[in-house]
Amino acid sequence: MGQPLFRIFVSSTYIDLIQYRKAAEKAINDLRQKYEGMEYMGARPEEPLSACLQEIEDCDLMIGIYACHYGHIPDGSEFSITEQEYHHAVKCGKPCLCYFVDEDYDWPLKMNKDTDRARAALTAFKAKIAKAHVKAPFEEPLRLENNILGDLGAWLAHNRPQFRKSDIKPGQDAGKIYREAISEKYKTLSMIGFNRSFDMEHIYIPLTVHADAAAHISGREDSMAGKMGRSLKAEDLLDLPKKVAVVLGAMLLT
Repeated sequence: MGQPLFRIFVSSTYIDLIQYRKAAEKAINDLRQKYEGMEYMGARPEEPLSACLQEIEDCDLMIGIYACHYGHIPDGSEFSITEQEYHHAVKCGKPCLCYFVDEDYDWPLKMNKDTDRARAALTAFKAKIAKAHVKAPFEEPLRLENNILGDLGAWLAHNRPQFRKSDIKPGQDAGKIYREAISEKYKTLSMIGFNRSFDMEHIYIPLTVHADAAAHISGREDSMAGKMGRSLKAEDLLDLPKKVAVVLGAMLLT
C-alpha cells in the first residue's frame, strides 16, 4: 500500500494572512501533503464561494486560520465566506485543525478595519469554533508553521496505519516494511515554488561510477571482481562484502 497523499484545504481571510497562509503551505509541503487554497484555484466557471465549498468537499482535512478580520460577506448571505467554509467542512464531516491569533499579540491595526458588526460576528464565530475544537494560538508566521507541523504530523501518523508500530505483526520483516516506507516517502520530489510534485522515476539520472582496476576487494573474487576496471552502476556498490566504498568525484576549477 502506497503512502496516501492527503489534500489539506486552508481556510482564512486572505489579505491580512498572506504570510500565514504561506507558513501553512510550507508546513504542509514539508510533510509531503497537498496544499489546497483559494490562491491556486485558477479560473473556474463557478463563483468563488461555490468553488471553495467544492474544494472542501474534495479535501481530507481543513486547516482554519483566524485572526482579527471577519472577511467578506457575499450578497444575500448571513455569514462571511470564511465562516461558510467552516460550516461546510463540519457539515461534510471533515476534520478541522483551528488556529486563533493570540489575544495578547500586537496585531497590525491597519489589518483590522472591521465594523462593529463584523467584529461581533467574528467573536461569535470564534466562540462557535472553540466549543467544537481544541484551538491552538499563534503569533508570528513561524509559530503557526511549527504548530501545524506538529498537529498535522500527529494527524497523519494516526491516519497512515502502515507506519504505526502496532501494525507490524509477529513474523513480519520490519526492515522490509521500513524500506518500503522510505521508498514511498521519497519516490516523489516536491518543487519549491510550485504546488506539485514529480515522480523520481521520470527525472532520476542513475549514478555511474568507474571502478579502479588496481583496487583490491578483500574476500571477493566472483562477479564483483570481474566488474573492476569498467563502469558500474551505483547499485553495484551494494554487492561489496563489507558495505564500505569510497566514491570520488571530479572537481572542475574555473
